[in-house]
Amino acid sequence: MYVYTGTLSYLDYARNELFILIFPRSFISGDPALAFWHWTVSGSGKRNQPTSLRGRIDSVTPSPSSDTTTVRLFQTSFYRLTLLLPHPHPHPSATLLMTFSNQDDSSSADAQVLNLRYVDNDALDLCRVYVGTLSYFEYALSTPIVFVLPRGKWEKGEKIGVYWQWTVDAAGTRKVVSNNQGSVDWSVEEGGGERRVGFLGELYYSFVGEVRGEGEEGERMSFTMWNRSRTDKGSVLGRLLYAGAKLELPAPLMSTSFTPASSFSSTPASTPTPASIPASTATLTSPSTSTSTIASTSTFPSTSTSTSTSASISTHPLSAVEPFHLTTTFHPHSVTHPSPTHPPSLSHPSTPQHSQAGTWTDTRPIGSGGFGVVTLQTCSDRGGQLRAVKKLPLGMRGVDYHRELRSLATLSDVFTKSFFFLSTFSFSFSFSL
Repeated sequence: MYVYTGTLSYLDYARNELFILIFPRSFISGDPALAFWHWTVSGSGKRNQPTSLRGRIDSVTPSPSSDTTTVRLFQTSFYRLTLLLPHPHPHPSATLLMTFSNQDDSSSADAQVLNLRYVDNDALDLCRVYVGTLSYFEYALSTPIVFVLPRGKWEKGEKIGVYWQWTVDAAGTRKVVSNNQGSVDWSVEEGGGERRVGFLGELYYSFVGEVRGEGEEGERMSFTMWNRSRTDKGSVLGRLLYAGAKLELPAPLMSTSFTPASSFSSTPASTPTPASIPASTATLTSPSTSTSTIASTSTFPSTSTSTSTSASISTHPLSAVEPFHLTTTFHPHSVTHPSPTHPPSLSHPSTPQHSQAGTWTDTRPIGSGGFGVVTLQTCSDRGGQLRAVKKLPLGMRGVDYHRELRSLATLSDVFTKSFFFLSTFSFSFSFSL
């Protein structure tokens, strides 16, 4: 996950207001995104109006002519964001430029800088985000404050980020953003849905208070903010804004947002295997569909025994102007169910038994464009189904590939523990060039 902070100025509605942008999972098209800010004055005349946007990354587009990448968010909302990354690779940068505009782009703000404040490559859509107001003498007059728990747990040792904006700081500067990262110092469950916690004890400002309730109104929080000498204190009231969607079905697979610089060929090319696709092939306008079958042996997580499988490789066009997909899908001929008291686990994809879940070789140069798509699909004997889709840009580092695959394994692990065992398991990987 990634957390960016900065300020937003937009016409007369937002005047240098705290702006938080969070990517709970990763930096890939289709993954979730969350933004939070206050209107200085809303369109209806309300002052200090808290506002948030929840949606997904709509597109990640490396520029074929410059060393930049354009990311578009919330394109179906009234307000939308366009981000410009200062490199040709679709991954986060230390800083980025954000353009905030309305739905028809009739009004927009000047590009504003957001800074990367927190990274956790293993916290894949596990986070909990709380928003509220901070009151601390004349320095914070009901100003916005945001709490981010990357792994969603109020437990001792867990990381936490706290971000707020001073009304005026001790030097007399107005609307200064304060970025604070630390850990939970202690946590005590008191029953009745209430938990007492303390955090950021190692920093100048620390917090003590309670988080309570998970009913219709959701979780609420009430904290006291202390200075280091504990001579001065302020108060925080807040609520849960976002909880990681561990079993949320991903959005339908989107076509690639990258178009190669070369024009598409009008003649169908031969069908290469996934490990041997060169950068210059597979740019077809309307290829005919072809299919071949190969044999494979894989070890399935539900049995830890070798199982015969088959795989089909096929190409199919998306449209007359979009490139095709090359897909490999594995289907088990038979799966032996484990005991319901010992559910299977896919939480360690680096072990040999998960070799079918994404060990491939990407030989394309970094930044050359194109995407790989990983699909994990499971069905249980109790009727539940889970289909997870990840869209990975080709040229990613191996560790990033592994991290994304592990997120799929985590989804499947949670799912199978809920339904005890799998009846079917399939995995597919496709290139979109």
